[in-house]
Amino acid sequence: MPRRTKAVAKRIKNLVQSAKNRVEPYVVNIVEFVLSVLLSGATFCQSEFQFMLNNIKVPSEATFHRVQEKVGRVIIEVARESVNYWKSRMRKCSGLLFDGSWSQRRNAMF
Repeated sequence: MPRRTKAVAKRIKNLVQSAKNRVEPYVVNIVEFVLSVLLSGATFCQSEFQFMLNNIKVPSEATFHRVQEKVGRVIIEVARESVNYWKSRMRKCSGLLFDGSWSQRRNAMF
């Protein structure tokens, strides 16, 4: 990541200050916020900072992790149901081929 210049640091400081001065922040739906963080691959802190700059109030970190745990259980259950469904549709004595080459470096000898 490139070093911050004084101009960039000043711009960030001004954005934070203007976000603090706004009157009514927008409050997010907690479940939608958790899903957006999961889908974007960001962390809670990164998302919280970005939302704060846009005057959007996010839930506390404890609430975020509690809802994330519930959402995670739902995702795992849906994945299990999907696997069981497709497993039931397979013919007997079918094989399953898994290509693990994506996890290896290119032009690897082994």
